[in-house]
Amino acid sequence: MHAPLRDRGDNVRMTGRRETVGEYIARRRRARDMNQAELAEALRITRTVVSRWETGVLLPSPDQIEHLTLVLEDDGHLASLIRHDDGDRPPLFDPPIRVGDLLRRIGDALIGFLSTEITPDGEAPGYGWRHDLDNPSTTPSAWSTAYGLRAIAFAGCLDHRVSLPRLRETIRGLELASGGWTARALGTAARPEITAVVTGALHQAGEDDAYVADRVGIVVELLDHRAPGADLARSFVLATSLLELSRLHVDESVGRRLVEDLVDLSQVNDGARGWPVFVRESTLGRPSSTLHTAVAVCAVAAWARRLGDSSLDAVVHAGSLWLERHANLDLDDEDLSRDRGDGTVDRLAIHHFTPAWVAQAVLAAGADPSSALVHRSMRDLLRYYVPDAGIWQWPRSGHDYPIWMSSHAAAALAAWSAAHPLD
Repeated sequence: MHAPLRDRGDNVRMTGRRETVGEYIARRRRARDMNQAELAEALRITRTVVSRWETGVLLPSPDQIEHLTLVLEDDGHLASLIRHDDGDRPPLFDPPIRVGDLLRRIGDALIGFLSTEITPDGEAPGYGWRHDLDNPSTTPSAWSTAYGLRAIAFAGCLDHRVSLPRLRETIRGLELASGGWTARALGTAARPEITAVVTGALHQAGEDDAYVADRVGIVVELLDHRAPGADLARSFVLATSLLELSRLHVDESVGRRLVEDLVDLSQVNDGARGWPVFVRESTLGRPSSTLHTAVAVCAVAAWARRLGDSSLDAVVHAGSLWLERHANLDLDDEDLSRDRGDGTVDRLAIHHFTPAWVAQAVLAAGADPSSALVHRSMRDLLRYYVPDAGIWQWPRSGHDYPIWMSSHAAAALAAWSAAHPLD
């Protein structure tokens, strides 16, 4: 059993590198006896933006660099640091390490967090992964266990240390009576994106084909019966479901119809294509979202490969172009809700590991793995890696260690390694 990581106060970054852009801004701000709010006021931005610069979540834009240079009485060193980060692109890993070795470390660490206990009631199996890996007070859920299984598969650690029959038993035992799965915090109705992720993991774990096919049918039915104006119009829900369906046995005509629905949710401007958070008649023209565009690009790219459709390839490249022009690698938060029709609304606050999705999206679009956007995405992905634990830490909401974060990171690392096999 692991000693709780948060009790040790770990929030470790990869070490051995020179002063970062954020550290430099903070140092110059303090030298001028300014707090973050005062710097933000001088630049006419929010204090949150300054905080995100200093913690390394964001980099200043060219206009902001110019203003910072004046306010901080900078001698040009700031611009030099940013050029080095985005132009010279120093090694992602310091000290150097092969991506394959890092993936195996992650897989080994996640296997160490595998819960092998039986729940107190003795009925539902407790074999699997918890949502927060470092919280022993909770039991594994179907969703978190599915992400754990996917992560160790990306890491190449799906071996004798993991009992696939017991994992399948855990997941099947948590299925809703009506079929499908949902997050524990979001009511009793199955959700398509969660059911899709869990079904994909079951398939990977060797589940019976007929059982998997029935659950694929549930996903498609949920997507086909989304109500006008409901959260199912969110591209994230449809794209996540489609990405999983691309790996499963589903009629290609169904996949084509759904992916065309996803494309219809996008917005095109000057040859670039982005996806907003949600699409309703009252929100036409809403700004596109980095996270939703990245997930949609991943899903469309998967179906473009499966269908051999060049028109979908064009959509993928237009989405990648939007990311190259507008990507904001800040971590993203979203509130999903479902109107149950009886006067009550189920809500689920979810967090998105944006850099991991952006890296996967631009690589899926065929970007050079050494390109600036890929490098920035991978660099920001590694910012939240905790070497002592071998997993990723969410910097907000209690600094927990969510299994999905390590799973998305492993997926991005695996995609980067496949595109850049010599590193």
